[in-house]
Amino acid sequence: MRSYTHIAAAILFYMILAFLLELGHFLLGLILAAWISVFPDLVDRLTGKHRGIGHSLLWFIPFSSLFIFNVDIGAAILVGFLSHLFMDTFTVHGCPALYPILETNFVCLAKKRRIKTGTKMDKAVFVFLIFLIVPAALFATGNHALIIGDEENSTAFATRTSPTTSSPYTIKNDVTLNFRLDEATNKNVTVERINENMTTILVKDMDPGG
Repeated sequence: MRSYTHIAAAILFYMILAFLLELGHFLLGLILAAWISVFPDLVDRLTGKHRGIGHSLLWFIPFSSLFIFNVDIGAAILVGFLSHLFMDTFTVHGCPALYPILETNFVCLAKKRRIKTGTKMDKAVFVFLIFLIVPAALFATGNHALIIGDEENSTAFATRTSPTTSSPYTIKNDVTLNFRLDEATNKNVTVERINENMTTILVKDMDPGG
């Protein structure tokens, strides 16, 4: 597959993983995943062998060791690399994942259904991935409510208050919440902290006129 198809696949897979595991350094992770997704082809160009050592799972060892230093960065690099190998299993030549121990090319499709690099089918896969990236980006960044809506949740705006502030809207971590209540019912309020972690707070029996 072309480089742009591999990059699109890596971005999509990383967004899904970032959403499921709530990974930090989101933008940096996207850049690393996209860059590493073309790493196998770059290595093979240097060695002069198409689908050679660059497509080997042996790279899994040094890449996975990055988790010792930073989990988010290690996950991004590993996703970018593995996504390339996975996508190549759908191509005509397949992927020699066990090279140089075993030079067998692993494939996922029957020969007639495999994708040839640079063809219309390759471009169609790229377009399909782009369509999937849009909703994945909304979920990964927490903006999916803009599309699907959420009547049970209210949007909260947080501001710092002093420890002596006394207000029914003040919670224990000194954050004042100002939000709109449509009904006098329990509301789920999502607070976004500086470190990008999400904390869900249940606000019970709040008086709309309070």
